[in-house]
Amino acid sequence: MIRTLHILFIAIATLFLQGCAGGGYSFTQGVPDPNINTVSIQYFTNQAPLAKPTVSNAFTETLKDLFQTQTKLALVSKYGDLQFEGYISGYRTAPVAITGNETAAKTG
Repeated sequence: MIRTLHILFIAIATLFLQGCAGGGYSFTQGVPDPNINTVSIQYFTNQAPLAKPTVSNAFTETLKDLFQTQTKLALVSKYGDLQFEGYISGYRTAPVAITGNETAAKTG
């Protein structure tokens, strides 16, 4: 179960980061285990030396919003069937350029 949560967290973090760059994401396909009804998401602290001060709150709240708007799971303060907690250990930005068809593309 722990390994599954680690994989799920990595997938969510990747989707979050892609969403910040204009990508899309969706949890609308549902939860694979019908016994999972609740989710608890603790505050992700910022331990990244170059991160903006607001990154912790933005990440935590975006993760909560994704689960509330795109799943049927109830958000609980503690001891959810799925539990997320952690910290932000790294942060980087990448330059983007607008192409002729008005989509963002990474440079370099």
